[in-house]
Amino acid sequence: MAGLLLFPLFNTYAQCGYRYQDSLLFSAKCTKDIVYGQVNITKSQTRNLLLDFYEPEGDQLALRPLLIFLQGGAFLSGNKNYSEIVLPCTNLAQRGFAVAGVEYRLEDNYLALVFSELMLKASLRASQDAKAAIRFFYKQAREWGNPYRIDTNQIFLGGVSAGAVTALQVAYLDDIDEKDFLLSRYINDVGGLDGNSGNEGYSTKVKGVINIAGAILDKNFVNNNRDIPLLNIQYINDQMLPSYYGRPLGIITMPIMMGSYVLARQMDRQGIYNVNNMIKGMGTVPYIKDGGAYTPNFDNVMNSVAHFMFSLLECNPAQVNLQQVQPRVIKELSIFPNPATDYFVLGEQNFDINLIRKIRIIDMMGHIVLYAKSQHFPYVIDLGGLPRANGFYIVEALNAENEILAQQKLFLNK
Repeated sequence: MAGLLLFPLFNTYAQCGYRYQDSLLFSAKCTKDIVYGQVNITKSQTRNLLLDFYEPEGDQLALRPLLIFLQGGAFLSGNKNYSEIVLPCTNLAQRGFAVAGVEYRLEDNYLALVFSELMLKASLRASQDAKAAIRFFYKQAREWGNPYRIDTNQIFLGGVSAGAVTALQVAYLDDIDEKDFLLSRYINDVGGLDGNSGNEGYSTKVKGVINIAGAILDKNFVNNNRDIPLLNIQYINDQMLPSYYGRPLGIITMPIMMGSYVLARQMDRQGIYNVNNMIKGMGTVPYIKDGGAYTPNFDNVMNSVAHFMFSLLECNPAQVNLQQVQPRVIKELSIFPNPATDYFVLGEQNFDINLIRKIRIIDMMGHIVLYAKSQHFPYVIDLGGLPRANGFYIVEALNAENEILAQQKLFLNK
């Protein structure tokens, strides 16, 4: 009997081999419309919350890592049948992962695009539903014999666009006391952070978060979650959500949000393992174009997601040791004059200035407005080609490996 009990454990934590990495080893099987939770629409009416479950066809592994993947659509539209959900879920199942494509409640009032209260409440309800989906798999493993064969120590959460906003909130927004008064009120209005979408009493712990084209309300949400690594994937010039600071779609009534650049820097400061994959170009969902996979971005994104999860898997002998991730100090770049009009000068630095190979200037929407590179960088940076828009910008000095050496805020006063 002891041997029989040990076999599944060995099967789970054996070496990964080629599984989970680049190779598409399997066909993908999808089980549709699984009820993972239920919400009250009115006092007498309820609504089922649904997910589609993707897994490797014919897979014999006793327990599999799971990615719960959330739809986009600005909290106003979208469902789990959209290509932005089906394509990545299928691809990851072909690599050997179990994946759940998850729907959540949407806001039915399109005025949410101009009223931040409606949009914020919609995002909080989506977060409640996502937590119910996580709890669903814990509950299935505990009470129903684990029919989906999920390793509950290796549950990841991710999403695209609004789904990524949701995933970030679920993972990092965990303490009402650290929020501002207005957001705290909205949280209480919708029934708290955990909500009542189902499977109450079970864990919502995740092993890592995948943020594709998403942003967060406050970078400081991550301060109490140092054990949750993050993968960011975003267009450098994201047209929906800022890759740096900005308002969704540039709509003035929307709250300022913080994108991948800000999150990556905050996590470096906190010593949290993170990977930041910024894709050249302009758009929203970086792996979809005209409803289909956008090559080569699709392969780039899927490889990034698979490699990130693989780096944290317990069957991986090279698994990242999160306890050894050290906070990274990004130095302050010395520039003058500041405010500047037509140029600024690189001053005396507290690091070897000869390491600078590139200067990048980013506006508050996360758009790169100047990118210059040189083997021997000049000390004077010409700003004549910048748009004549007064305001704050971020100046970054990068080394030959595109690592940020130092940053500074610049106020442009033309």
